[in-house]
Amino acid sequence: MRKIKVAIFGASHACDYPDGWDVRQCTPLGELSRLVGEPALKTHLTDIFKKLDGVDVAIYALAGQPPSRVMPRLLTDPSAREIFEIPRRRALWSVDSHHWAGQEHEWASHFTSVYSSDPWSLGIDAVFLPPAIWGVSAKALKELPLPDYPAPYSVCCLMRPYGDHKTDRGSKMAEIVKLFRKYGTSFIYGTVEPYPAYLTAIRNSHIGLNLSLRGELNARAFEVLAMNRILLTNRFKRDEMNGYFPPHVMENVLFFDGLHDFDWVFQQAIIKPSSNTTRDWVADEHCLAHRYMYIAGNEANDKLPVA
Repeated sequence: MRKIKVAIFGASHACDYPDGWDVRQCTPLGELSRLVGEPALKTHLTDIFKKLDGVDVAIYALAGQPPSRVMPRLLTDPSAREIFEIPRRRALWSVDSHHWAGQEHEWASHFTSVYSSDPWSLGIDAVFLPPAIWGVSAKALKELPLPDYPAPYSVCCLMRPYGDHKTDRGSKMAEIVKLFRKYGTSFIYGTVEPYPAYLTAIRNSHIGLNLSLRGELNARAFEVLAMNRILLTNRFKRDEMNGYFPPHVMENVLFFDGLHDFDWVFQQAIIKPSSNTTRDWVADEHCLAHRYMYIAGNEANDKLPVA
């Protein structure tokens, strides 16, 4: 079987690729854009152009930052601009479309295809592709000890308490925290770093609470399920997102529609035993490398092994 040659502008840690893949890791776009005007840019571009030679597909992943903060700087530099012109197939993966919807269409013409965590908000033709678990490989995830003993915390809420006037996660979480305190529920709320400690906090909880800012299917959902924990989440805004989990995974998922029914759903979640099968589903299909391989195989039009 012919090797598929892929250049990836994006996170590279914790990626396992099967035989038959020639993956060439390039400087992420955000980092590259910050080098525009600096002498170091030439060194990075020299390395990138070597890696782009003969590639079948180039994948440009944007996560955690808007395209408007990255693309203009790269496109105004004549040398940097070439990274969007050399590869025959160029795929943009907009990982945080729920934050930056409306910006991708300005830059879509520089790519031959667009993949998005929320294509319905973009106003352009894009393929639905949700985020993944980012900081652990499939192999390492399967080897991670996941004890079945009662968790130190009943609930982990590993989210930043922000939001605009439409999403307002902070005020919603304030009401949920009042409820936890009313019932004497042990919980952890806030951000935890680095990533291994973040996963440990989920692993040490019975329930992983997710409050999506705009009703999107986000990485947190996969992270909670990767730890074989109960995912308690607000309902996603699209049927394609709500129906993304197969039946055996749905055993660990409970949806609430808002603060008006959170109490009732939470009472179901707190007594619900967690299934021990969701970790394998994430490890087999929803790690970062799986997303890159899906895009590359789709773009190259090859039926290549994904593992």
